[in-house]
Amino acid sequence: MKKKPRSLCRCGCGNQVKRPSSIYIYGHSNIGRIKQGYHISEESIIKMKLTKSKHLYKHSDDSKKKISLGNKGKKRTPEQCLAMSVVRKGRKLSEEHKMKCSMALKGHLTSDETRRKISECRKGHVVSEETRYKISIGNTGKIRSEETHKKLCIARKGHTQQPHSEETKQKIRQRRVEYLSSNVNQKFDTYIEKQIENGLILGNINYRKQIGLLTRTVCDFFIEPNIAIYCDGTYWHNLPGRREKDEEINDKLREQGYIVIRLKGTEIRNNFSKCMSTILERISNVMVS
Repeated sequence: MKKKPRSLCRCGCGNQVKRPSSIYIYGHSNIGRIKQGYHISEESIIKMKLTKSKHLYKHSDDSKKKISLGNKGKKRTPEQCLAMSVVRKGRKLSEEHKMKCSMALKGHLTSDETRRKISECRKGHVVSEETRYKISIGNTGKIRSEETHKKLCIARKGHTQQPHSEETKQKIRQRRVEYLSSNVNQKFDTYIEKQIENGLILGNINYRKQIGLLTRTVCDFFIEPNIAIYCDGTYWHNLPGRREKDEEINDKLREQGYIVIRLKGTEIRNNFSKCMSTILERISNVMVS
C-alpha cells in the first residue's frame, strides 16, 4: 500500500506537515507562523485575520445587500469597533469610493440622538493646522446653490448662537486682517482706489497697499512712517453703525501715533485735486517734524 503524500502547511511557510491528517505544522496557524514563546499583540492578530479574509473572499452585490440588511440596527461591540479602526488606519479611499459614499448618504437624515453622540465624541477634539488648510482650500471658490442656502436658513432659524469671548473676537479680527493683507486675497481695486493710486504714482510717493494695522483694520494705502489712507465707498460706509466703527478705528490708530486720512468716494470723484493736496500736506508735515 502506497503512502499518502504529505501536504504542505497551510500557513504559507512552504514546509511539509509531519502527519498526513494534519494541515498545519506544530506552532503554525491560519494567521501565519507563531513561534513558541513569541508574543503577538491582540491588535496584530485582529489586523492579520481581517486582512487575510479581505484578500480571500469577495462578496457579490446580492451578498453585500443581505449583509447590510442583516447588520441594520445592530450595535457593534467594543472589540469589533477596535478591529475596524485598526484595519481602516491609514486607509485612503479612491475617488470612485468617495462618490459612492456621497451618493449613498444623499437624502439621509441624521437623528438627534446620533448628532448628540457625534458631538460628544468630538468634544475636546482639536483640528490640526494641516486639516484646517485642506478644508479652506476645499471651500475656496465653492458656490452654494440656492437650495443649499434655503436649507441653511431653515436649519439656523431660531438658533441662538452663544456670544464670542473677547479672546475669540480678537482671534477672528487678527485672522481677517491677515487674510485681507495677504496675497491670497486678490481683490479688485475700486474706481476711487485706482484714482488715488494713480495720484500717488504721479507724485512719486512710495506706498504699500492693503496693510494690516493693530490686528483689526486694513488700510488701503500706507505711506512710511505712519500715514494710513482709507478710500471709503459711499454705500458701505453709510450703513447703520459703520460711521461709529470707523471713528473708533481712527481713535485707536491715533492713540498709537498713526496719521489717519479718510477720503470719501464722493470727494475723490468730485474734487480729486483737493484729496491729493490733503495727502501731500500731511506727508510734508511728517517730513518737517
